Amino acid sequence: MKSPLLTLVLVLQLLGHGMAATALLPDVPPPALSVEQVLAIAQKELGRNPNEVILVGIDWCPAAKFRPRYTTGGSYRDLESNSPEYCWFVTYLDRKTDPTLPADRQKFREITLIRIQNDGTARILPFERD
Repeated sequence: MKSPLLTLVLVLQLLGHGMAATALLPDVPPPALSVEQVLAIAQKELGRNPNEVILVGIDWCPAAKFRPRYTTGGSYRDLESNSPEYCWFVTYLDRKTDPTLPADRQKFREITLIRIQNDGTARILPFERD
């Protein structure tokens, strides 16, 4: 009794794998800038001590499809355009100073999002509270 049941389970499992749907990735253009170049541009644009920020993401994707990894409840107007242009997006968490806490206990509470176009043009995206 166990052998036919086990055989049936294995056959169904193999059939399920053979019928699994796959999706093709869209054509992703190769970036003109390397990750090292992107990080150097982002650090220059940021203009701060690297100890004051935490790097949390580097993404290469169409501007219309990018969504920040972290959010504080607001929006980025520049991301609302349906631009199909591929860009680098570098996300940092920043320390937000709280005068009631000592310097070693300051928390990372702000988000800085830098958009770097394929030609190396960088811009910190303005954040708007909703």
